[in-house]
Amino acid sequence: MRKKYKMDLDKALKERHSVKKFNSKKPDWRDIIEAIDAARFAPTAGGNYTLKFILIDNSETISNIAEACQQPFVGTAQYLVVACSDPTRTTNAYGKQGEAYVRQQAGAAMQNFLLKIEESGLATCWVGYFSEDLVKRALHIREKLLLTLTEFFISTGGIRRR
Repeated sequence: MRKKYKMDLDKALKERHSVKKFNSKKPDWRDIIEAIDAARFAPTAGGNYTLKFILIDNSETISNIAEACQQPFVGTAQYLVVACSDPTRTTNAYGKQGEAYVRQQAGAAMQNFLLKIEESGLATCWVGYFSEDLVKRALHIREKLLLTLTEFFISTGGIRRR
């Protein structure tokens, strides 16, 4: 049976932190799906939800993405979640400015995701430094999709550095 956590917003905001040292226990994937679902409640430009998430648990793919990030701790996570967006609908509606809107709404969605992960008692780190081309190649992502600022590395616990 999965353990359910309930956390008030102030507590989640104050306690959420990046973790780079994970334990080896694999989290329940359903908690991650719930966090991805929470992301969809973020505001969007004109109601155009463009964000897509890729949940990865394959160790070889995780290792390839760790290399693309040039950050070895990435390879120790049990799951990776990569966020990407197709800006086509938003740029059709708002022109060139639509690309900025896509990134803004992605940031809002990421915050929802992070807060839900915190509520679930999981550990994560939001990583924005990576080779977009190498990650796209590792995941067979179409060229027109934007990797939206982020990758998340998830495990069941971690060492707080405060």
